[in-house]
Amino acid sequence: MSFYISAMSLSISCVSIHKSGMSLRKSAMSLYKSHMSFYISAVSFGKSCVSLHKSGMSLRKSAMFLYKSYMSFCISAVSFGKSCVSFHKSGMSLRKTAMSLYKTAMSLDKTCVLFSESALLMAA
Repeated sequence: MSFYISAMSLSISCVSIHKSGMSLRKSAMSLYKSHMSFYISAVSFGKSCVSLHKSGMSLRKSAMFLYKSYMSFCISAVSFGKSCVSFHKSGMSLRKTAMSLYKTAMSLDKTCVLFSESALLMAA
């Protein structure tokens, strides 16, 4: 009978140990599921970060294109400004030449008038 009681006690202990093991297994599975859920979230977050990085790089390329276009426009504007200054200088030079020709014509006109007056005086 003592053997029977010991066997029953051992059987009860085994059942108890088995229940503890099953409980531990359930806890481990719950922990594993939590870990997998966290891992999936981390992968999803990583993909979002990569997507955001790609968007940022695309935005950077667009910004560089706009900057280069702006700089090209500035260089063109400076070149146009230099052309305007050159054109202005040519215009001023032409104006001086025109004024010089005008003064020469006025001087010739005065000379003609003096010759005409002299010719009239000689004729009289």
